[in-house]
Amino acid sequence: MSAGSLTRSTRWRSHGPRCEEGIDTLPTARLAGTELEIRLLALHRERLVDTRTRLINELRWQLHDLWPDWEIPKRVLIHPAWQTKVTQRLRRTETDVRVQIARDMIGRIRELTRTITQLYEQLTGLVKQAAPQLLAERGLGVLIAAKLIGEIAGIDRFTSDAQLARISGCAPIPVSSGRTDRHRLDPGGNRQLNHAFHMLALTKIIHDPRTAVYIAKQRKNGKTNRGAIRSLKRHLVRGVYHLLRNPERVPTTICLT
Repeated sequence: MSAGSLTRSTRWRSHGPRCEEGIDTLPTARLAGTELEIRLLALHRERLVDTRTRLINELRWQLHDLWPDWEIPKRVLIHPAWQTKVTQRLRRTETDVRVQIARDMIGRIRELTRTITQLYEQLTGLVKQAAPQLLAERGLGVLIAAKLIGEIAGIDRFTSDAQLARISGCAPIPVSSGRTDRHRLDPGGNRQLNHAFHMLALTKIIHDPRTAVYIAKQRKNGKTNRGAIRSLKRHLVRGVYHLLRNPERVPTTICLT
């Protein structure tokens, strides 16, 4: 879903293909105050990360041309220590056009990294202010929480977790035939929100032993790994819905049954 034009009262609508659970009757999403700041900062950070990634990929080719025998491990150039190492080696190298370009690129990468770090720290404070209960959930970090807050755009718009599941594309659609009981992914809804729930599912599988047990149980019952993750995402939608809507009335962790 496109973020659309952003104003002080940001608003957008779901454009999924179905109207079950009253999706097409949801109030227009409006963000203001802390929640709007979270959405804007999270989007800005994502754009800067994309820009840094492109620059790093180009820099790696420049460095390979300069020093073919210098093997730089993947993904290390996002870290300040490696950025400093590259900067120092370029300083010691005789200047030509290729070195000049590489110096400029690593300078921009370092500047972007500082800004990205500052934005993360700013988001941390805002998320703690807007929804600290999300950060208490194992596997639910600042960036996923910020994406959930920004894309849900007001939990009070939803009268049930089923509505939230539908608009996030996390409500499995039955495609059973004969004696085969199957479900498939919902291609509609807010894909940014769907991605946030997907990343939450993956991090919980890694960091939450209860979630790993749940996935193993689903696999034992005959579900594929993708099917098990679909079921998990639906549970996570329910948990996030209650954490946001009634934080004082629910446990601080999402229950899996």
